[in-house]
Amino acid sequence: MESLTLGKVFNILRNNLKIILLFTITGLIIGAFYAVTVFKPIYKSTAKLLIKNNTPTEYITALGAGNDLTALSRSGNPVLTQMQIITSGVLSDTVWQEISKKYKFQDDPKVGASLMQKAISVQNPVGTDIIEITAKWSSPKIAADIANGFATAYIGGNVDQSKQGLVQSQATISKELLTAQASLATVREKIRHFRQTNSTVNLEVESANIVDQISNLENRYHEMVASAGAEKNRVSSIAEKLGIDWHNAINSVALGHNANITAIQTRLGEAEEELAGLSTKYAPTHPAMIAVNSRIGQIRGELADQIRQTVGGSLENAQEILISDPVRTSMMESLVASEASYRGLAAQSGALRSAIQSLQARKAAIPNKQLALSNLLQEEANLALIVNTLKAKQLETGIRESGIISNISMIDLPSVPLNPAFPGRTQIAAMFAMFGALLGIASVMVMYLTKDTYDEVEQIEEELKAPVLGVIPWLDKQTYNEPNALLAIDDNASYYSLAYQRVVSSLRIRGYNTSSKSFVFSSTEFSKSRSTVLMNIAYGLSRAGRSVIVVDADFRTPSIHKEFGIKPNEQFSLAELLTSITKEVKETGEFNWRYLSYFVHELSEAPNLCIIPNIGNISDPNEFLYSPAFNVLIQKLKEQYDWVLIDTPPALAVSDAVTTSSYTDGVILISGLETTRSVLKKVSRLFSNYHIPIFGVVAREVQNSEAVLSNEYIKQIISNMMPEEESTLIKK
Repeated sequence: MESLTLGKVFNILRNNLKIILLFTITGLIIGAFYAVTVFKPIYKSTAKLLIKNNTPTEYITALGAGNDLTALSRSGNPVLTQMQIITSGVLSDTVWQEISKKYKFQDDPKVGASLMQKAISVQNPVGTDIIEITAKWSSPKIAADIANGFATAYIGGNVDQSKQGLVQSQATISKELLTAQASLATVREKIRHFRQTNSTVNLEVESANIVDQISNLENRYHEMVASAGAEKNRVSSIAEKLGIDWHNAINSVALGHNANITAIQTRLGEAEEELAGLSTKYAPTHPAMIAVNSRIGQIRGELADQIRQTVGGSLENAQEILISDPVRTSMMESLVASEASYRGLAAQSGALRSAIQSLQARKAAIPNKQLALSNLLQEEANLALIVNTLKAKQLETGIRESGIISNISMIDLPSVPLNPAFPGRTQIAAMFAMFGALLGIASVMVMYLTKDTYDEVEQIEEELKAPVLGVIPWLDKQTYNEPNALLAIDDNASYYSLAYQRVVSSLRIRGYNTSSKSFVFSSTEFSKSRSTVLMNIAYGLSRAGRSVIVVDADFRTPSIHKEFGIKPNEQFSLAELLTSITKEVKETGEFNWRYLSYFVHELSEAPNLCIIPNIGNISDPNEFLYSPAFNVLIQKLKEQYDWVLIDTPPALAVSDAVTTSSYTDGVILISGLETTRSVLKKVSRLFSNYHIPIFGVVAREVQNSEAVLSNEYIKQIISNMMPEEESTLIKK
């Protein structure tokens, strides 16, 4: 499929603008006729209603299994509900009765109601509480009456429906309210009992306090453990220096010699345990904490005094322990004091450990309590919302009972339209014209895509994968009346000659770049114009000072000798030459190439151009084409001439072109732009299958009589530009 660019599409449409205009005008005429004779304009009239939010938000409540209230949910979109009501059959029946009575319509009521439903459309502008009722009818007044009838009937029906449902709403609301209040009271009692049982009002605050207390107690516990370890190490160090067992020394001093020390230690331990208990409940600055700390300080002072007294009397009176210096006395006092401090700290750390474990147990139980309390509070909130909503509904029904008003008002009355709705007669004609233009564009594109010929030489290049050497503007002999039609390239003032010159230049450049000099000329069509194009190209090459020989290898219908007026002589034709070569090579082993000149004809008008004609009509030339003599001949000609051009029949007619091309450097195809795509694909596939390169393409473009007039005009211009002696050489 050929790729189409936007620019190419515009060019196609511009070139076929007449077809598009024809379709457009035809569509406009048909549209105008339809609009005047058949089309009936439609008129629209619109009434606008405002849905006022006079009622509180609607809720739906229901009792489930076990008399548990289900969750609340909103009732749907009220505006969409109203729109469905307006288009219902009830209002259509009411409006049809009024319209049929006013305008004397005799249609069946069911048919009339259906017409009313089809005549209206209901819309809700986005983001508003407005409903637009639009009626369409062929009569502007009836359209306005239909819109007004639907709006009026809907407003009246809304009021009636509100009155009928009021009594039922009051009874239902009262029943639901009693049930909800009883359920709410039960839940609140459960919440009160839960808080009393767990001694808490706010579990989150309590949880935070417990975390803080655990953190503080753990810090104090680690401090006391560290201090107790330090005191224990100190006791061991002093006992080691005194050289006595420190347990015996302390027992003898603190317990054995003085009962007061034991009593004081007991009091100190009790005070420190009391301090540890209070620290779990109160801050250090609490009065109770301050009083206990003060008492502990006094007890420690008494313990120190008693130790000094006891140590001095015990050591002087003891027989087994001799204390004769105050240093040992001081060390003994330090020993006793450190042991007392160690025991006190150990007791405090044990109390703190117990307090921490108790707080951690309370903390672990909080999530379960919190979940239970949260469920109760959520249930209380739901029931409270239900109760408040039902109370509001109960109050609302009381207000409505005193005076019911509609929550729908008409803010825009339907008016009688002056102009028909879209599309009117003018728009119908324009739409037909637009449709005609689109149809014309589609037709042009379909014609282009389905056309089996080419419009541009680039398409031929893409199909054959070979360059186009040039485009020859072709004229048949009935149109082109030049005296020497065959050698059009010799007509210097003709743009046909310029076209051939471009082909010759392309062939010379491409042949030089590829070192190619022998070519088979064949055509994609069943036309003899191939021979004419070939001779003009050969003539152009010869004028450049190069030797050129043309071999007429069309054994079936040879024509080159006819074009140049060469008298037929079967003894000196190509067929006879090949036969002679084959015979002499077979008899003597080689051919005397001096006899080649008998078969070669030189043209008087082109000294460097020679022809080997073919005279006879041979139906099956394969014996010549496949013979080794043909290949030998071509190779010999390539040695003696600069260019060897071979004329063969059309490529698709017979296999002559394929066979002959195997002896040369390639094939040059002559193809018209009117050649179909399918034919060109077959030709390309034919040469590709035999690996024969297509050296180039010469495209023919069919011209008309206007091209002849253009050619004459170019002659006159060039003639006026040349000197007088040169202009006389130009053919008139």
